[in-house]
Amino acid sequence: MKKANSLLLACGLLLFSKVALSQSTFPENGVADPRHGQYAFTNATIVRDGITTLTNATLIIKDGKIVAVGTNLKVPAGAVEVNCSGKYIYPSFIDIYADYGIPAPQRQQQG
Repeated sequence: MKKANSLLLACGLLLFSKVALSQSTFPENGVADPRHGQYAFTNATIVRDGITTLTNATLIIKDGKIVAVGTNLKVPAGAVEVNCSGKYIYPSFIDIYADYGIPAPQRQQQG
């Protein structure tokens, strides 16, 4: 009986450990990019905000964060350079759940 209880306990622990390790705690949705390093996107049309658009500009990213946006920027040594001639970049501009900057809807007067 003691041997059967030990075997049952061992099987239960094995099953529990398998279940506990098989589930990831935070699901990956494809947005995060774990690559490290520096990237420079050059010769692009960059829309900084709803008013400012830069042509023939450079966007520099270091360790997944935007560090510089502008024209006539020097590409850092060792950065991966991507020529984006004829392309548009909207850095951190689009958030499908945001309503910032959108005027509140006005109710129509009932006639």
